[in-house]
Amino acid sequence: MTPTPTLCPHELRPALRLMLQDLECERLEVILVPAPERRVHRWQSVRAVFSQNPAWYRELAATFQRTRRVRTARKSDPRFKRADVKDVLQRLLSSGTRSYLAWPLLCAAKAQVQTENFPFDLVYDLPADLYAAAGAMEATL
Repeated sequence: MTPTPTLCPHELRPALRLMLQDLECERLEVILVPAPERRVHRWQSVRAVFSQNPAWYRELAATFQRTRRVRTARKSDPRFKRADVKDVLQRLLSSGTRSYLAWPLLCAAKAQVQTENFPFDLVYDLPADLYAAAGAMEATL
């Protein structure tokens, strides 16, 4: 018996679209900057974070860590690749998926919808009564 695919609830579609957009736009970038204390030579540099992955992606990566030993304790080594998450998000939006990442991604989308700063203007494909409720909620804020 094959498991049925996980389908995306209609009210979470805008959040999943936003998550997909975040994943495409934001990524971890590390740059070299001059060291504050140059001990060895005057060109000594240190690594600094220029931009980070989205918070929901970092939490997902922390949840699904590999069991093998990593080089350093601070380095994240998730069991999935960024392309896998993008693929699951796209499949959730289109037809459904049987991936082990589906439920954690839906939970992250639900958490995003429940935050105060979720952009309600993205809620364009909800049924009319939910869209009206979202607009009324936004007007009271």
